[in-house]
Amino acid sequence: MTATNALSSAILKRRYQSGISKAHFQQFPVYDTIAKKEDFRGDDYAIAIQTENPQGVGTSIPNAQGAAAQGTYKRALLSRVEYFGVARIKGQALRTATMRGDGALVDLWTNELDGIEKSVLKMLEIFSMGTGNGVLGTISTGVTGTEVTLTVVEDVNNFDVGMKVKLVSDTTLAPTVRSGEATITAVNRSTGKLTISGNWNASITGATNGDSIVRAGDQASGSSNNVPAGMRKWLEGGAAPGTWKSLTRNDDPVRLASQSLDMTGLPMAEAIIDLESLVTIQGHTPKKRLICNPRDFRQVKKTLYGKVAFSSGGGTPTIGFDGAKWQGDGGDITVLQSPFCPKQNVFLKNMSTFAMYSAGPAPQPLEDDKLQILRLSTDDAYEVRIGLYGDFGESAPVESARGTNWGA
Repeated sequence: MTATNALSSAILKRRYQSGISKAHFQQFPVYDTIAKKEDFRGDDYAIAIQTENPQGVGTSIPNAQGAAAQGTYKRALLSRVEYFGVARIKGQALRTATMRGDGALVDLWTNELDGIEKSVLKMLEIFSMGTGNGVLGTISTGVTGTEVTLTVVEDVNNFDVGMKVKLVSDTTLAPTVRSGEATITAVNRSTGKLTISGNWNASITGATNGDSIVRAGDQASGSSNNVPAGMRKWLEGGAAPGTWKSLTRNDDPVRLASQSLDMTGLPMAEAIIDLESLVTIQGHTPKKRLICNPRDFRQVKKTLYGKVAFSSGGGTPTIGFDGAKWQGDGGDITVLQSPFCPKQNVFLKNMSTFAMYSAGPAPQPLEDDKLQILRLSTDDAYEVRIGLYGDFGESAPVESARGTNWGA
């Protein structure tokens, strides 16, 4: 019999590429840009906002004295929320699944530690543009089966295989939380579909089309956020944004809760100019960045692709344009694209006024007891924890604005 590869598989060495290709997200541009204030010690953190200057003005000294009123000062009081990441490895794998002695493609433990940090950073990227409700997506159809379809396909980026989830009745900070949990077993990233091992309404009691999905434990409760609350809450806009973090915003909604522009029907490039005018008319022209979803920004690119840019001195034409920015009142408005920015939402943001306020780095290794690795008492396994104690805060809402239904 002639020797073949098929009959010799027991003695053939299996070859792998050098290293391992990573298909998951590696960059989190919005959270990376946000300022980090790591001095959040003590009880709460006061963010002071001045909305008015002194009012003692008149045609005479007596008139000015009679009109005298001090400047108006407000403050928001931040409290810390906690958010954690945990990585575990079995004792045998810790010794054998390493690159030492060609035992593995990568050092498993190092790769897992890097991975859990990426998982936490991904959630912080999502939360930085959220309201604090923990919602990652909303179900359109399918709760009676194993597969549901999201109302916004692009929200599928917020989910991962193996993620444990719960359902809530709405996107407020005081939803009804459905009983039960499910674990995602498959994600179709092109169609916005999520699969679990059983029917959704069997795993989660009361599941209904229209419910929203959160990581198990991330759901809001009692009108309070249990995860960091981001730009959509601080830049809520509207005539009656209500009280947030002890800040009564209805007294001066624009200066205390920013402005929100419904961009329905507006040309996308022109809508950004309209949005900026809402900030400029309040007497502010800071340097701003436009935060948007890549699937929205592609539409802007397509409208600009009708222009042809030639290299200096002629030559081969380049279809499209060089760079992506608007000429704003405070200088160039550059674009920051994040796959986790809610689709059809844009943030025209003065980034210097928004920060993560935390006790120490966010996230950071939790090793105050000097133990970098914990040994589990009931298993031959080891654990490392990272986490944060803090929340997002905005010191000047009036210097930014938010757009909705961009491109609708």
